[in-house]
Amino acid sequence: RWWRIEEEEEEEEKSRGRVDRFLLPIPKRPCASVFLARKEVRIPEPAENVPRNFRMLEELERGEKGIGDGTVSYGMDDADDIYMCSWTGTIIGPQNTVHEGRIYQLKLYCDKDYPDKPPTVRFQTRINMTCVNQETGMVEPGLFPMLANWQREYTMEDILMSLKKEMSSPQNRKLHQPPEGSDDQRMEQKDLAQRCAIL
Repeated sequence: RWWRIEEEEEEEEKSRGRVDRFLLPIPKRPCASVFLARKEVRIPEPAENVPRNFRMLEELERGEKGIGDGTVSYGMDDADDIYMCSWTGTIIGPQNTVHEGRIYQLKLYCDKDYPDKPPTVRFQTRINMTCVNQETGMVEPGLFPMLANWQREYTMEDILMSLKKEMSSPQNRKLHQPPEGSDDQRMEQKDLAQRCAIL
């Protein structure tokens, strides 16, 4: 029986060793490799949509700080507009195009559905572009990819930068343009002067 007793003692020691391996104490501060492993397999939670008011304030702050080289800018049209709907934008025409050196003024209107839906964009300065209605100055959503494929992450800055890029496109860079200074506001003032003269 002595060999059976030895075999039983060996089995008991082996089982105890197996149990001990599972009962090793866990360090209070995990090592770097464990931390990295946890970080790699962690699934980020989906980002919540930023409320409209916060989003508008972020865009306002961004516009006040200035964009890139200064050839594109925007800001609120009416400081008393508590809903922050009306905005103005400016684009300086890109170099090596018919738009070079020209200053284009735009109006952007962000409805209460913005940024879930795109703003309406209208050129106050007369311009000849394939995506702009020549009668109204409105940027046609169906002809301007950013508005046609609008995403919530897009901003007014993105719209203005995309319009500036569109000015450099092959279909727009050489289009004949109206005389400088022929924006809608000046045309309205001219019409008003003519009406006063008739009266």
